[in-house]
Amino acid sequence: MKESFVVRNEIEKQTAMLSDAQMGQLFRAMLQFNRGAEPALSDPLVSLAFSFVRDSMERDRAKYEATCEKRKAAGAKGGRPKKQKVSAETDFFNPESKRFSENPDSVPVPEPEPVPESVPVPVTQSMGVSGGTQTETGTPDGENTRDFQDCVAYFDKCGLSLSRGNRRILARWVREVGFDVVVMAVDRSMIHGAKTAGYAFTVLEEWRSLGLHDVEAVENHLEGEGVA
Repeated sequence: MKESFVVRNEIEKQTAMLSDAQMGQLFRAMLQFNRGAEPALSDPLVSLAFSFVRDSMERDRAKYEATCEKRKAAGAKGGRPKKQKVSAETDFFNPESKRFSENPDSVPVPEPEPVPESVPVPVTQSMGVSGGTQTETGTPDGENTRDFQDCVAYFDKCGLSLSRGNRRILARWVREVGFDVVVMAVDRSMIHGAKTAGYAFTVLEEWRSLGLHDVEAVENHLEGEGVA
């Protein structure tokens, strides 16, 4: 059962002939119908108005149930990968003796390798997310983060392959809106039967143009569209 339903502006014309008391009966009937009950209406005008509202509510309910099924299917693919726990009884490998030891003091500390300098090169893409640099090796910054790797894994599980260019775009989206919003865009793409990662980026671009930058804002937007 849905905890809420959408009242659309279109019913204003459909209920223009109803009195305030009849509107009260109509709204009570909508509450009952959303709860799964069949309202008993004796007033012919209220019954007529409810027949229009009912069609709209049934469409919204069908969308809601389809969304739930899609999210359940996406969740069955594994969802966000779990973080690996580090055991308190970690063994330490001694490269000289080629053996493991439980005493970290017995393991020589190797000399750190020199870190090569990299020249930041501006990265330009057409997908609307500004900023970001890449090194001379061609690896964009942000691709070594936990959230980025988890997003790549989620795209993979949903069957949306990522080209090198798409990985760069994804890295910037992760920096801008975070893992959870990106996953919501992927789920939205799966609902619409998307086969490529570009569809998820288009969804993110649309949300960005509406000023939706966090989970709460996106959820409120989807709720307003009748998608729970």
